[in-house]
Amino acid sequence: MNFLNAVLPQNITSEYYSGNFKKVEEIADYFLKQKNTPNSLKMKIKYLKNNIKKIRKRYIYNKEEILKLFKETFKDFSEEELEKYKISEVVDYLFIDGEEKYLDNTISSIVKTFPEIKKRKKIKSEDNENEFLNNYIDEFMNKKSAKLKIRMKTSIRSINISDESYSKIRVWMPIPSVNFQVKSLCIIDHSENLKEISNPSNISGTAYFEGDKFSKEFFIEYEYVLHQKLNSIYVNKPSYVYDSNFTTEYKPHIVFSELIKDVNNEIIIEADSPILKARKIYDYITNNIRYSYMRPYSTYERIPEYVIANQRGDCGMQVLLFITLCRYNGIPAKWQSGLYLTEKTGLSHDWAQFYIEPYGWLFADLSFGGGRKTDKKLHDFYFGNIDPLRMPANNRFQYKLYPEKKFFRNDPYDNQIGEIETDKEGIFSEDFTTKHDVVEIIDMG
Repeated sequence: MNFLNAVLPQNITSEYYSGNFKKVEEIADYFLKQKNTPNSLKMKIKYLKNNIKKIRKRYIYNKEEILKLFKETFKDFSEEELEKYKISEVVDYLFIDGEEKYLDNTISSIVKTFPEIKKRKKIKSEDNENEFLNNYIDEFMNKKSAKLKIRMKTSIRSINISDESYSKIRVWMPIPSVNFQVKSLCIIDHSENLKEISNPSNISGTAYFEGDKFSKEFFIEYEYVLHQKLNSIYVNKPSYVYDSNFTTEYKPHIVFSELIKDVNNEIIIEADSPILKARKIYDYITNNIRYSYMRPYSTYERIPEYVIANQRGDCGMQVLLFITLCRYNGIPAKWQSGLYLTEKTGLSHDWAQFYIEPYGWLFADLSFGGGRKTDKKLHDFYFGNIDPLRMPANNRFQYKLYPEKKFFRNDPYDNQIGEIETDKEGIFSEDFTTKHDVVEIIDMG
């Protein structure tokens, strides 16, 4: 991914940020044909063209269509209200080739972000997800530990392949990484095209499949045992850091820019210990950054700076800002992601780990903590801890897939819904369906 640091030609960036994607593609093809264009720049240009395809697949509604959806979903919704949401960046839109286009998950994003508009939904939906989670947290806090045996089935199907001349299809599916919380993993069942399981202690848990033109569905069923202890954090007691690992920049996103330094100086006031600094960073993000669904991460340049400038971001974007600020303060911090579990399904989620003595590795779940900032017990809980209803698959950010893909990854930074390619083309995430079924959760005491 070092090619991401290459600087694009000015006319490409100018047209790209103006939303003139057709012109970008025309200029890009010109540079790709030139013999004197460096290989790293060619890769960056190809990557940009790939991102344009992703953006076109995600920004699917024009203004008339999105307004109609809002009016169908919410009572008394007006065009004036839509304009207010656009100004405050609650609604994500871009100008693409002269037309105002809106993100495909605009409605679900605004429902998740603003409880007040949720009350205006014309069709009410029951949601016991928080009750299910809170019961587990209460029990976890009472016992001060958790040991769960979790059985899940992940499947990928409904794969839309545009080039039918392919002969081979390759699939990378996330599974638990036996690392830190997960103590054991057992494969129960799988489709016949499973070729390889990553080393159990690998940084990223992956099941790799190879199929032919007749392979229409891929699945794996597994069982893992998760151990977790409750960390009691005291921010007013002395703490220290002795480990220098995970304290460096990691381009293109974890960068100690002037904006990061300026914001850090505003946050870290009268903080004389690592644990208090980490808590101030946590409080800044959870109290100021609004949760919002976002487009694919590959289409952003420096995610932590984007979050600061726009005061919004999803779980992973908030995590990257937390990691960057921690590392700038010399506090080791790293990425972890996978799924959070409801009673029936697993949903993509990202959270952070940070290292401080005498506690060791701690957790920070920024979006879950931010969503519970009015509940002091739960807001405090997600600084230092996470709930045990997790399937951790990735223990690093921007880690390689094995075996490596031939085409660009949908998500170059981690693997939560799977990656697919044929011998002819990469398959976008919008062109397949991933399902994570929770089969059984057993409390082992």
